[in-house]
Amino acid sequence: MKRTIKNIGTARLSRAGLFTALIVICTAVIKFATPFGGYVHLGDGPVIMSGLVLGIFGAVPAAIGSALSDFLAGFPLFAGFSAVIKGVMAYIAGRFLAGEKRITPRSAVIMIALFIWMIAGYFTANWAFYNLEIAIWALGGDAIQATAGMAVSFAFIHIAPRVIRRK
Repeated sequence: MKRTIKNIGTARLSRAGLFTALIVICTAVIKFATPFGGYVHLGDGPVIMSGLVLGIFGAVPAAIGSALSDFLAGFPLFAGFSAVIKGVMAYIAGRFLAGEKRITPRSAVIMIALFIWMIAGYFTANWAFYNLEIAIWALGGDAIQATAGMAVSFAFIHIAPRVIRRK
């Protein structure tokens, strides 16, 4: 059956709303400033978890929640980039990692690739909005963020199967 907004289902739509809110809280509210000009947050965990729990549909709350977080945290310039970067991360997690019950070499490689994508995306954003020197300088903060996000996301691979109730 082809998925449309009419047959997404109340439970899935409710979970999407909850993930959107969780991403906003963990990104814009629970954050720590870095000396590189950005901040480290726990929002990447829920971004990946939305893909693990909702499948490819998890890209929607990841994109919306991340964009809203940038507005609330005072970085509205980055909202569009964040929506694309985090939406793609959740989509790939939903496409290739949903259903994983433990960390395997395959899931580790995919997870590392997701966070390399994130670093590359924010490098591009910093270069586009500022200049190459600032983009290079910000790589330190992006690497710290990726490390924190990966740690939380690996933990969620173990939690996701318990959240999903299959019939």
